[in-house]
Amino acid sequence: MKLLLHIGAAKAGSTTIQDSLFLNRAALAQQGIAYWQPSDATVPPPRVLSNLFEPGRKPLLPKERLHFATREESRAFSRREWDRMAAEIGAQGPALTILSSESLYYLRPGPILDELRRTFSEIVVLMYVRDPVPLYRSALDQLIRDGARLADLPLPAQVRLGAADTLRRYRQQLGAENVILRRFDRACLAGGDLLVDLYQQIGLIHGQPVAPLHPVHSTNESFSAAATLWILGLNEGFERLGSGGDAAQIQRRQVLLERLRRAPGLTGLPKLTDPPAAIQEWIRRANRDDIAFLNQHAFDRTLPLEGPDSDAPLPPEAEQRQAVRDWLLGQVKPEDLARVLVAALP
Repeated sequence: MKLLLHIGAAKAGSTTIQDSLFLNRAALAQQGIAYWQPSDATVPPPRVLSNLFEPGRKPLLPKERLHFATREESRAFSRREWDRMAAEIGAQGPALTILSSESLYYLRPGPILDELRRTFSEIVVLMYVRDPVPLYRSALDQLIRDGARLADLPLPAQVRLGAADTLRRYRQQLGAENVILRRFDRACLAGGDLLVDLYQQIGLIHGQPVAPLHPVHSTNESFSAAATLWILGLNEGFERLGSGGDAAQIQRRQVLLERLRRAPGLTGLPKLTDPPAAIQEWIRRANRDDIAFLNQHAFDRTLPLEGPDSDAPLPPEAEQRQAVRDWLLGQVKPEDLARVLVAALP
């Protein structure tokens, strides 16, 4: 049996991909394609498969602490889901199965592929990778929603694409012909659209055109800058990587975030801007090797990723931290914050 394994990367449309595949799973099944997704009753589905390979010392994230007291419990649940997938796909015998988990992106492929080869005889890996500058902005937005404090946010030099290593490792394991890398950029996607591009790739692997019946709009979109910065202040009283026992607080927080997400009064407020030129340059310097590798071996050379302007050493961490703080707080608008408070306090 054949498998298409989508592994991200982070902040490159994975939630939109998963929502579309789930919504169109019946139509895909009629074409001999199974989209298998772990149970969503216990933890966010993208993390379920990767949890089997997470070290026991890794702290549980807030949404995981809603359901598990220890990392061992989350790994045991993951083991059961892997076994369930093998049994269900083995019984169904589809021509093509699709799995999607961006959480697998940074993990070593050996153990993952060993597990998959219990069920699948052919494996093709699909990755979408975005420019590191918008990746940094989007990563901060996500981390803030997940509870990170200002001091916890990664510095510009600490958010890495990691794509070169991931690409090399999977190519070594599967062969270059079985690893597809796409750039998450409208200018590089088929039809200028992520989902058009996705279903084109599925069709090429399946050997016949595949089109979704049900359209999906982009999901997991960032909050407005005002909401993001208000949440950042709220995070000073929240422990993102706590030891457990805070499920009630996490649930209240999730209700609040959902209230802000749906608040009509916040529609149209500006989102975080890309960082200023100095921070962009630091990000590109930190990702110099990845950018060079991808431009040489993976991407269309007519649309290369922008590289750094110089090879100068990165500034001290304190300077980077202050620049990030100034960039974020420079986007505070009192009138927008007032609208966030109105939405947060119904």
